[in-house]
Amino acid sequence: MAVTGIVALIGTADESQNMLVPRLLWTLPTVNSTSWQFGDTMAPPRSLRSTLVTSPPKTSIALGWNPCQTAIYLVRGPSHGAALLELKVEADDIVGVGGDIGEVINPGNLFDSETFFRPIYETVIDNSIATGNLDIVASNFEDAEKVFLLTPQVLVEENSLCIPDMFQYEVRIKGTVRIEGNDSALENLTIRSNIDVWNGEGGHTANAIVLHQDNITTNGSYNTDYNFDFTHSGSTSLTTGEGLYSYIGVYTDDDNVLPITVNVYYTFDKETYFSLTSIKECPPTDCQVYLVNETLSRVTEAITDRCLTVKSDYYGRTDSQPYTSDQDGCGSLRVLTGGLQIRQATEKVFFASMKDLYEGLRPIDNIGMGLEGNNIRIEHVDYFYQDVKIMDILLVPEMQTDIEERLVYSSIKTGYNKWESKSIKGIDEYNSPKEFRTGIKAVNNPLDISSNIITAGYVIENLRTTTLVNTGNTDSTYDNDLFGICVERTGYGYQVEQGIVENASGFFSPSTSYNWRIRPMYNLMRWFKSIAQAYVNISNTTSKLFFTSGKGNYLALGNISVYDPCSLDAGPIAENKDLDYTDFKNISDATPLYKAEIITFDYPLSVADYKYIRSAPYGYLNVQCGTGLFVKGFIKTIDFKPAEGMANITLIVKWQ
Repeated sequence: MAVTGIVALIGTADESQNMLVPRLLWTLPTVNSTSWQFGDTMAPPRSLRSTLVTSPPKTSIALGWNPCQTAIYLVRGPSHGAALLELKVEADDIVGVGGDIGEVINPGNLFDSETFFRPIYETVIDNSIATGNLDIVASNFEDAEKVFLLTPQVLVEENSLCIPDMFQYEVRIKGTVRIEGNDSALENLTIRSNIDVWNGEGGHTANAIVLHQDNITTNGSYNTDYNFDFTHSGSTSLTTGEGLYSYIGVYTDDDNVLPITVNVYYTFDKETYFSLTSIKECPPTDCQVYLVNETLSRVTEAITDRCLTVKSDYYGRTDSQPYTSDQDGCGSLRVLTGGLQIRQATEKVFFASMKDLYEGLRPIDNIGMGLEGNNIRIEHVDYFYQDVKIMDILLVPEMQTDIEERLVYSSIKTGYNKWESKSIKGIDEYNSPKEFRTGIKAVNNPLDISSNIITAGYVIENLRTTTLVNTGNTDSTYDNDLFGICVERTGYGYQVEQGIVENASGFFSPSTSYNWRIRPMYNLMRWFKSIAQAYVNISNTTSKLFFTSGKGNYLALGNISVYDPCSLDAGPIAENKDLDYTDFKNISDATPLYKAEIITFDYPLSVADYKYIRSAPYGYLNVQCGTGLFVKGFIKTIDFKPAEGMANITLIVKWQ
């Protein structure tokens, strides 16, 4: 008797990623056996993996929207109402534990011109200015009126439309200088500490704007150590092309001396530091973007020639296409776009593939995928492990129980793989890589749930502002990358979601930050129920996900309002917090769906029972071992042999 083959989605352990995932499965029928076996790769079937040019309904944001041609503004414009993204522009550095030691040997035959030297800052704490010459410098030179070889600590090359005139600075320069020579007749030796601004035009000494100048007391003697220690702070105007310099100068004003030979030796102590800050505020630019639900649907329709489309309540909205939802899902107010769109390239076609979309969104939202009729169903993992009984399986004579070690994780990588702008070394970006570990030491089983979608506000802002200085024809390393942006509804459409952080600390300008809703900690919270099954009791004080390391900003702290229906946190939570069930607003969001345990058994099954199970694959079977207790389990595999009326069934034990 032939039995029609099935297409089904169910939970199974992923060999490549060591995780239990819902997935789309394709099986072929045979005369004597119908196998409900589920694959071992996270990718959708081959037919869904083609890369293509998609045309989902476009939206534009000022990075407001209308449903068909949408744009968002990436910062607030005078007539658009979208929020300004403020970024900290900063250079913050210290010389380092060992200090900085240098020398200038025989700087000139006539020592009546200045010799300058400046620190090299070994420890660059933060440098988010396009050209910050803090650790790569020409650190000394001579004859300022001819060639100025010393590099500034900061050369402002940012777009003048984005950077205000005023910068705040704080500088300490501390150390020792020693001039060794053999001409006792040389007098009027001067050592001076300078902070000044210069645009590179004309001679430095004649044209620089002096902010601070301090003479170091000397007795005119050589072969003597002279100490200096000056600290200055204030604000200064810096426009495009101007540099800020902090340095020590050595010179004499005796023009009647004979040629002499001197050597200058200097040391900058470890306390020497340099700090310069401002706020980057760029005018708005338009960006074509694509709502997640429609993007998934259009890609699927294009690949399958409209045979299949996507239905999702998680990404669906009350006005989504082709299916509406009763309410906006918790993942619905997100848009996708590309680097070409953000930087306003002249030819900006949006490329996407189902593989890229699914593998980029899944680490953020812990979603699964299944086939229901002519719809690919994409939902949060809860949808595929429902607390609904399919049927009772009674009086099973023999049952094998095994631990599914692949579902017991030792470490977890979360966050985003791409987060750093190529032109800056920012440390304030929280949408960056983070790593955690479990308390399970008996296994070495890492889980990588990091996403290739770029959500970093610093990258988005720096990429989009290239439009303001370039025509859009210049290539960018992010041109073909996929970007994600959280949005919110407005009276006329949508705008970038900002200002949702409560009790914020540890990062710059919380009121204007991007993508707080999909920061790494929240992604991990959405995954907690798919990781914590390694623990027997999640309420145990040691049943945590322990923070081990992070890049970028791992101190950012805050929470989303408890009145937000999609918020997870019970209160303020930092990116580096050890995560446990008490951090959740609702305990159900922290409760695992299944255990790291499987049961296998043979059981007589009719064709009618088999078809009934297939019709409701996301519920559980209630299995009785002999005449004893019942065990609930989600279907992992069913190998049904209709000719024999028997099935080999493997279940994943339901958490209870």
